[in-house]
Amino acid sequence: MHCTKSLIGVVSFLMVMTFVVPTGAPGTTEYKLEASLAASPGIAQSGDSVTVTMAVTNPCCNTITSVTPSTLTMDLKGSASAVLTSGPNPTSKDIDQGKTETFTWVYQVSAQASGGTVTFSGNASGLDSTVPETVYSPTVTSNTVVIPAPIPVNEPAPDYNKQMQPVANNKITSAQSTLDLLRREFASLQEKGKDVGPCKILLDLAEEYLKKAEENYQRGNYIAANYWALQATAVLEQAKKCLENL
Repeated sequence: MHCTKSLIGVVSFLMVMTFVVPTGAPGTTEYKLEASLAASPGIAQSGDSVTVTMAVTNPCCNTITSVTPSTLTMDLKGSASAVLTSGPNPTSKDIDQGKTETFTWVYQVSAQASGGTVTFSGNASGLDSTVPETVYSPTVTSNTVVIPAPIPVNEPAPDYNKQMQPVANNKITSAQSTLDLLRREFASLQEKGKDVGPCKILLDLAEEYLKKAEENYQRGNYIAANYWALQATAVLEQAKKCLENL
């Protein structure tokens, strides 16, 4: 009789026992927190920063303390990659009844030639201040961030004509100085009665070439200007030797 009473007491105890299961824990479908996740901008170039924001709402009747977002997981497609640079900010927050708090992360994203996409997922948990028990939000997923393939940068072809401008300018200036010098020497020898006829032909030819160089330079044809300046320089060398031999 005594054993029977003991058995009845154990059964009664088991019937009235209550097991406290964390509300919204993995494997349950009841959640005391609501959450949403958004990533911005929706299209980001390689090297850009993407801000991920989790909004957590407490729709219940009690304050939920120490609400903390989980570590975010990423679903990467294509050649996309993302590196966490900061967050979550804040790391935790108390949320009163009917209130919403936000948590933010910043990621730097990139993609190779094929481009790619990334989405973020996570949830939040906290402590019900009246039970106490751990409560959760469902796992939520952000919008998709598209990371286009990097745009190839084509280096402009070198402008050889433009590069020749200072060279042509120096050649023309030098040739003009030489021509002026030889013209004065020519005049001096002519006054002395020297036969300067052959030298005059060379000086006139050099002056003609130099005029072509200057005309091309004014039109922006620096390669051609340099060519004619070189031709004038070569003829001036001949004219100089001609005058020296008189």
